[in-house]
Amino acid sequence: MLYRRRPLTLADEDGEFVRLGDDFDLRGPVVFGEVPAHTLLSARISIPVPATPAAIWVEGRNLTSALYILDLANGLRPGAVRAVTAGVRFAF
Repeated sequence: MLYRRRPLTLADEDGEFVRLGDDFDLRGPVVFGEVPAHTLLSARISIPVPATPAAIWVEGRNLTSALYILDLANGLRPGAVRAVTAGVRFAF
């Protein structure tokens, strides 16, 4: 399934669009409201290595690469993009 990324459009308090390189000021406290709920798909798998105290693991977060807002309290903070990490765990 393909997801189309929507561009983020910014406007100042007067409703004028802000373009790259424009200077603008926020003249007062800005209240954005409540952050909408979101659901993310993440997964992790761990496979033990036979005859050793080790296990190999792979983890993926935000596998659908969903665009979402994480926080509005300190400005607009977007959520993390898709990330896949891998590692080895040893037990002693």
